[in-house]
Amino acid sequence: ERGDIRELFYVFLRVSVIVACVLTALAVFFAAYLAKGFSSDTMVVGNIRHIAHWLGLAVLPNCSTIMVEGVLTSSRDLRFLAGVYVGNAVVWACFLTVMTAKAPTLEVLYIGLVVFQWTRGLQWFGRLYWAGPRYGVEVFGRKNGAGGREYSLVEAG
Repeated sequence: ERGDIRELFYVFLRVSVIVACVLTALAVFFAAYLAKGFSSDTMVVGNIRHIAHWLGLAVLPNCSTIMVEGVLTSSRDLRFLAGVYVGNAVVWACFLTVMTAKAPTLEVLYIGLVVFQWTRGLQWFGRLYWAGPRYGVEVFGRKNGAGGREYSLVEAG
């Protein structure tokens, strides 16, 4: 039933946000306060502590993004997913190539990771917002007013 799918989606969303917050707090805590566990070099430890907030921002959207990615995968929105995967990989590779030549620091890498993770999250949530009603997930009150094909997250028989 569509109501059950919507309810299940919101349960998964709440759980993924809670898990994301816990993992973010742990990542920042370990990087900021237990950085000596990563290396005995004081310069490396200082750099890890310096980028703890970037690490947290990179980890934060990951759980929810993966959950929405799973919803899109189960709804068979594979053409969109494949295009975004290829596009993101090309952009990420270009970013790393340029940044390793201009500013090869750990902080730049984590800033790029933050941009990458939040971009993925916006892409998946945006797609689910616009196409979700076709899959039975009316996200944030958006209804399917365009008609078109109807999809189901669960295949029958």
